[in-house]
Amino acid sequence: MSPYVLIADALVAMIWAELLEKRSVMKKMTVKRSVSSTRVFVRERITVTYRIVNESGKTIEVICIPSTGLPNASKREIKLRLEPHKPIEEVLSGQYYTRGKKWIGSATFYYEGPFGFFGIWKSCAFEEEILVFPYFEEVVFEKEVLRLLLPGRKTAYRLLEDATKVRNTREYVDEPLNRMNWKLSARYGKLMTKDFETTALGRVHLVVDMNMPEGVVVNDAWKHMRERYEEQVVSGAGSVLKELKKTGTAVRLSIIGEQIWEADYPGTEFVLYLESLVRANGVEKPTVRAAEVLTRYAHRASLDETIVFIAMHLTENEIPLLLRLRARCAKVIVWLMPYGYRPCAYHRSRSYEMPHPEAAKVLEYAKTLEENRIIVKFFLDNDALQEVIDRVP
Repeated sequence: MSPYVLIADALVAMIWAELLEKRSVMKKMTVKRSVSSTRVFVRERITVTYRIVNESGKTIEVICIPSTGLPNASKREIKLRLEPHKPIEEVLSGQYYTRGKKWIGSATFYYEGPFGFFGIWKSCAFEEEILVFPYFEEVVFEKEVLRLLLPGRKTAYRLLEDATKVRNTREYVDEPLNRMNWKLSARYGKLMTKDFETTALGRVHLVVDMNMPEGVVVNDAWKHMRERYEEQVVSGAGSVLKELKKTGTAVRLSIIGEQIWEADYPGTEFVLYLESLVRANGVEKPTVRAAEVLTRYAHRASLDETIVFIAMHLTENEIPLLLRLRARCAKVIVWLMPYGYRPCAYHRSRSYEMPHPEAAKVLEYAKTLEENRIIVKFFLDNDALQEVIDRVP
């Protein structure tokens, strides 16, 4: 037998032995991963820590590709020398640029055999879900009708008096004795009585439509507008929600997107509302339209409820439903923001945004709605959120 054949057989045997040995080592390698936080804001750094242990009795050198789903990761590839039973920790960081549900992805380990004859891959899957929140502006929203008989903000409706807030004093006519202001009565030599402020809380139903408007020709321009609108409507609706829940206002949140999301939490809880907004997403060709959802809500509206409807566009189908809602509730506010809005941190600048042809129809619808005491506000790209809120009577 030729010596070259023997050398080749020995080389093949060595390669197979190396393959089987390193394969066994890779199988006994354990990987754990921890994340600094599963709730972060856009552009906030997130830290990921890997702990790798070689549970076999052999040393191995591998290349680690730590993440496939973390943008701007500080480390793309890591060369590791794993000695037996000696743990190694590797830390990397990254940040997300858009809001929503994110996954860091799996970690991959690669061993290259001698002379590149073979390679062994090991993939470790992890299921952490990262929720990325947009930044929410601080706004003042006091546009809801106050009719709930609970201590809250001052209202013109004389439903509930707050004995801790005196509006004025006047001469006694025919009032209960607990209204008497005895100190002023002694000073002026005649009976004086107290008038208290009337307070109440409101109830708000916030309806957010994230989908492409009905009747619009779906093209690249409208897709881009819808994606930008979706990012900003989450931030805008979240800002209003946060402000409302500070005062304990009862809020029912309805999101129309790829599916219908409903949220209703008591007290001052607002983080769960924001999570619902962040998890939601709209589509270009929805299976459920805003008109269908508004039809369901029409019979559930109450006379102490303020409805805030936020959409990218308005069609003829929504007009009669909004009129029906107005007849059943205290107040209806419609916000239309096809171009998004200007963040409060930016100064007003010259705008080159051209109104789309469908905007003329929207303005005609707005006149019809305003004649029926429905408040319609159209956002331009140079309008700040608080500026539009202040225009609502």
